[in-house]
Amino acid sequence: MAAMSERGPRILIVAGEESGDAHAAELVRGLRSLLPHAEIEAWGGERLRAAGAHLHENIVQHAVMGLFPVLLKLFYFIGLYLRIVRRIRRWRPDLVIPVDFPGLNLRIARRAKRLGARVLYYVSPQVWAWWRWRIRRIGGAIHKMLVLFPFEEALYRERGIEAEYVGHPLLDRHASPPPPHAQSRSDIGAADDRHLVALLPGSRRGELRRLVPLVLDAAVRLRALRPAVRFVLVAANRDFAEAARRGAAARGLEVQIVQGRMAEVLSAARLAIVASGTATLECLYFRVPMVIVYRLDPLSWLGAKLVLATRHIGLANIIAGDGIVPEILDWRHRPERVVQAALPLLDDGEARQRCLQQLERARALLGEPGASERAAHAALRLLGAGRELAAPRTSCPVPTESRS
Repeated sequence: MAAMSERGPRILIVAGEESGDAHAAELVRGLRSLLPHAEIEAWGGERLRAAGAHLHENIVQHAVMGLFPVLLKLFYFIGLYLRIVRRIRRWRPDLVIPVDFPGLNLRIARRAKRLGARVLYYVSPQVWAWWRWRIRRIGGAIHKMLVLFPFEEALYRERGIEAEYVGHPLLDRHASPPPPHAQSRSDIGAADDRHLVALLPGSRRGELRRLVPLVLDAAVRLRALRPAVRFVLVAANRDFAEAARRGAAARGLEVQIVQGRMAEVLSAARLAIVASGTATLECLYFRVPMVIVYRLDPLSWLGAKLVLATRHIGLANIIAGDGIVPEILDWRHRPERVVQAALPLLDDGEARQRCLQQLERARALLGEPGASERAAHAALRLLGAGRELAAPRTSCPVPTESRS
């Protein structure tokens, strides 16, 4: 490490979605505390930039899911791949850290390893849910996998792939005690005593188009059946907030829209209608009964049905090992199904009490805070293992066009 420390190690990070950007940003803060002189470059989102990484491009805004949406952006992703590989070849990073986003990142990992970089993959692709045969292929593309759940570590190690369980970064983001219920309601402008339903429609552009209308239509039907309910929609960005405002106005629906403030909203919520993804774990962390929803285009939905290797799609259910909350994976716009699933969890009764008890037990399975710090130490160890890559070399400056 001596030669490397003379100039600081070079670390390149690729995070393609909102949740990956958040995880990667916390990792960068951990790396900065251990390696203050590290040069860190990234393709990701604004959280990575705020954490101190030099951001080449904001690629989070291009995140999509499903066969057709990916095909529509195929040329963008091909060009993105070529730009990242070109930077790896010119800059020669000591460590490449792909964060989730396997469609692009597994290809980046494979090429980075061939070009001589150490590869530390952070946040495993959901190989336990889709195409389990990919595990050995992943092993050939990386040096080590950092996983968020204990069962993932065993899955990789059984196949001879180096893996380390570090825990889930969301526990770091919510390490402080949640605000009191009354204070949370006041903070988000919902100080009255009406039941609060959180609407969490995701962060990808496809979710903006498919899930914002779904959750708003479900809210309209739920309001008709339970007039005293109040709604708060957590928007991932301005586009989501604006789409939600227009959609709510068109439906005559009163809904408060906030950006961020997830802890305050979930501390005050009685129920959540939530897109499948990391937000379901946040609901689990705050022990909020939820209905998990996801809509795909018809072909992607059919493909998901054919290759899905688990009984559930929601991370909260997968961690619990059982269907503790309802989930709706569909290609049709059917808000009535969402309402039918939500009512028993909103009203006092056996179904709600059972769900609360199951959430309490499942919450313990998330582990303890410190995931980002543990991930940073794992990166440091892998850099140490690759110290032969640290010979001094002429710096290749960041191309002018990437400093936008």
